[in-house]
Amino acid sequence: MSLTQVLTTPSLPPSLPQICKSVVACRVSPDQKRSIVNLVKNNEPNCRALSIGDGANDVPMIQEAHIGVGIAGMEGMQVGLSFFSSF
Repeated sequence: MSLTQVLTTPSLPPSLPQICKSVVACRVSPDQKRSIVNLVKNNEPNCRALSIGDGANDVPMIQEAHIGVGIAGMEGMQVGLSFFSSF
């Protein structure tokens, strides 16, 4: 199943939460990253979403998560400036 198919489906396929315990998203747009976190949060009531990012393109995903970690690093300080605390 492609990312586009998953994001255009209103709910997660029934077997997906049992198969996947974590999601790693790379080479996708900031809006797609946010949508992935939102989809999991809205379909898995016992889930706690943790998002970790190190660049400005990760800010929407980090803000959408229950727990967001912004790492100030090689891609600049934008992610570190977007939150109350950063490392």
